[in-house]
Amino acid sequence: MSQPVRVFLSYSHADDEHRVALSSHLRLLERQGLIQPWFDRKILPGQNLDAAIERELERCEVVLFLVSADFLASDYCYGVEMTRAMERHEAGEAIVVPLIVRACDWHSAPFGKLLALPAEGEPVTSWSNQDEAWTNVARELRRLIDDFGGRAATAPAPLPSAQPDPRGYLEALDTKYSWVKLQGMGAKVADRLPLDRIYTRLRVSGGRERQGEGKDRKAEPGLDPRSRAGEENLSLAEVLRDHPSAVLVGDPGSGKTTFLAFAAQKLARAGLGLEEGEVESSLGISGDPPFPIHLRLSELAEFLVDHLENDCRADAPAHLMRYLDHSLRGGLHGLPDGYLRRRLEAGGCFVLLDGLDEVPASIRGRIASLVDQTVAQLQSKNRFLLTCRTRAYEGTACLATLQPLVLADFGPQEVESFVRGWCRALLHVDPSAPDSAAAREAEGYRVKLQEAIDSHPDVAPLTRNPLMLTMLAVVHWNHHKLPEQRAALYAVAVDYLMESRSGQSNYTSLLRREALQALALAMFDDPEGLQRSCGLESAAERVQEILGVADRQAALDFLEDETLFSGLLVSQTAGEVEFWHLTFQEYLAALELASTGDWRELPEETLFADQWNEVILLLGGCLRQKNGVRAAKKLIQKVLVTGRDLPTKARAVGLAGRILRDLRPYGGDPAAGTEYAALLRETLAIFERPTDLDSPLVPETLRIEVGEALGQAGDPRLEEEKLWVDLPGGRFLMGAQSSDPWSDGYDGEAYDEEAPVRWVTLSPFRIGRYPVTVAQFRQFVEDREGGYQDKEIRELEGWAWRENERVTTPGAWSEQLRHPNWPVTKVSWYEADAYCNWRGVQLPTEAQWEFAARGEEGRKYPWGKEDPTEGHVALDGRENTTTPVGIYPLGATPEGIADLAGNVWEWCADRWEEAREGRDLTDPLGPSEGPSRVVRGGSFVYGSRWLRGAFRYGKAPEFRSSRVGFRVVFVTR
Repeated sequence: MSQPVRVFLSYSHADDEHRVALSSHLRLLERQGLIQPWFDRKILPGQNLDAAIERELERCEVVLFLVSADFLASDYCYGVEMTRAMERHEAGEAIVVPLIVRACDWHSAPFGKLLALPAEGEPVTSWSNQDEAWTNVARELRRLIDDFGGRAATAPAPLPSAQPDPRGYLEALDTKYSWVKLQGMGAKVADRLPLDRIYTRLRVSGGRERQGEGKDRKAEPGLDPRSRAGEENLSLAEVLRDHPSAVLVGDPGSGKTTFLAFAAQKLARAGLGLEEGEVESSLGISGDPPFPIHLRLSELAEFLVDHLENDCRADAPAHLMRYLDHSLRGGLHGLPDGYLRRRLEAGGCFVLLDGLDEVPASIRGRIASLVDQTVAQLQSKNRFLLTCRTRAYEGTACLATLQPLVLADFGPQEVESFVRGWCRALLHVDPSAPDSAAAREAEGYRVKLQEAIDSHPDVAPLTRNPLMLTMLAVVHWNHHKLPEQRAALYAVAVDYLMESRSGQSNYTSLLRREALQALALAMFDDPEGLQRSCGLESAAERVQEILGVADRQAALDFLEDETLFSGLLVSQTAGEVEFWHLTFQEYLAALELASTGDWRELPEETLFADQWNEVILLLGGCLRQKNGVRAAKKLIQKVLVTGRDLPTKARAVGLAGRILRDLRPYGGDPAAGTEYAALLRETLAIFERPTDLDSPLVPETLRIEVGEALGQAGDPRLEEEKLWVDLPGGRFLMGAQSSDPWSDGYDGEAYDEEAPVRWVTLSPFRIGRYPVTVAQFRQFVEDREGGYQDKEIRELEGWAWRENERVTTPGAWSEQLRHPNWPVTKVSWYEADAYCNWRGVQLPTEAQWEFAARGEEGRKYPWGKEDPTEGHVALDGRENTTTPVGIYPLGATPEGIADLAGNVWEWCADRWEEAREGRDLTDPLGPSEGPSRVVRGGSFVYGSRWLRGAFRYGKAPEFRSSRVGFRVVFVTR
């Protein structure tokens, strides 16, 4: 049977407990792909109840009436569902089966002459053992389905067309991607939950500008940077509306694969005519919904290795077409082999390409090039969306044809949305009964789960990752508390999954875990690179010795059991197994290394390889958890000895710092007695401008890692005596103009608001070398007698805002505290001004800020006139976030002032004025009135035009953004 039989359950809500019992007894049929049951609890929020029921009733092939007095008394069950079901039964379009759950007078009903279940129509509640009654029902339904003869008797009529009917293919996608699998979570929780119920809409970091739009305001007047600067992250659906072909980049567990599953299911349902309008609201696609084609790139790569074709280039798009034909071999879903290829060539498809990072590094560049050329040929008629982990999307893996869209972490709104949806799905809340007992129970549990997340400062940041948030929710459901460290979290999750169905295995949970550890590490340590899937025979060979069985079949049976019971292994492709998620594979591989001690033999290239990155970080936690602080210290020492010259020392310090940050919740200091602190200080040279201009810079990613490590250890660059730069003041030309190339201050990229150019005289002043950091602002937050509580340091307007908004910290403060040497952000002008008053300093005037950035000579950028590079600034949102201060050595001014371009926009003291005075001024303070304040300096999302020292715009003083911070000045006159 190629597709499961659709079974419609018609019942009164008074019999919901019987519907639940029936569903449990039908689960095996569902697992085996024989049936696909549907009932009204699966209707999603916002869907039309009547339309959804009518649609499913028309699609089903078997209708089960759960008959009771309440069923017969229900106007809807009896008058609507029963009437239509009997019409379809009599027309031979469906089969009706009465299932008598409670005694009632049903024999005179329209279905009274049909053979009823259980045996002889004896009500389920009359059986001394109701499980026997339900078992009888399940067995009889199995017999009924076996007699369907491949569904031919009740299959809907084919489309009136000579073309192949793709409905079987679309139904398979709908079935495959309708669920989030959650095996092993206990008796009250299903093995899976509807994806629609718990899916949380993803957002893209940095708003529209950082996704490549708005590069020139004059060319695109609708994208004024002043109206968008500081804009919060955009929804992925909104961004996809403007980018029909893109690559979705994100960290492990950020939701990339889940989004592709969500998109495939939505498009499949739209193609089946089941969800009108959902594609536009969910995916940002208007008009006729495209035809979905979902591919895993690791399987494409494996196909190319196994099926060499010498008559076309290694990167030729023809290979992708061959794979599409291969995927339909044998008439799968009733489609001929060439169907998908022809659909793609004809246009109107959405090609979903999952997991470029899962392709072995040796072939990743080839696969990227193949996709690149395919997109170049076909993107005018189709859409393409590819996914890749952030660290793997570099070098030859980057695609020229696809716009990178960087997934944002979950914010509080997304976390709250997930938690609410999770609790309601978990407790089977009926969307049409918001005041039901189940709804009240779900809300009570939601409060407990949210409080648990909010009360764990070291765990709360994990909730920014969708996969980790799901794992936290699972662990909390089972243990009523949350661990505080990543390795500990995985340990709890894996232990629970192993124990939850341990009675169904012939092996102890400990032995099963050891076998899976060995398999996970073997798949990482494969000569051809990381393997995401493994042939059953090969996997059996890996676990056979651990299990201590001589019979290969016993090892194969073990793997089969694990795919059914533990939830850690799955089988997506016949004859192969893989770990449910790469993160589990990484944790188990790390645990194997820690258990065996084999980590001591890891070569240097493995320690720093992209695909091993998460394994090494988790290894630190596993060693600390299993063997104590000294074991973790030995790992730190092994990493540090790899440093020989400055770049490799920086690399080692960066990795060691990330391991140490991950270990903080355990307490102790694994770095004590190592060379970590000394090397950390030695690597400060990577943040200095090279004296030899031909000397290469340490790569940007390493500078960020080392900067982060400094922040965790106590950044010596932020000692008080190093924080200030003295400027002599003087007379300089302020502003820029683009109208007259022969006049002062000409810059062809200047905006009107930067004019007029005029002479300004400034008194000497001292300015912060860096923007104010999180660590510095933390002192203000934690001053319980001053700081946020002190009314005297605030303007009346600022105090009123603080009281009205109940503000006591910057936005996302718990997350910011994880990065002490990043610029503090999400502070309003009012908060920045209050900090200055508390510290006895000032916000820079606009003139002071521009003088610091441009100097007396009127530099275009803080560093001079040359265009920015990755040594100057994180251009165009390349890093997708703020970074540690002062890590771009070429971007500082000649005086050593860092981050005046990029990192964050910076509040100035002045009120915003669009039309400025053209006369000479001395120490100008800006206008005395106006609703907005000046912000300067660009941020991590902007291009070079907005990083110029003369660019300016204004924002309301209450504005807060992850892109806006400030620095301070001290007037020395």
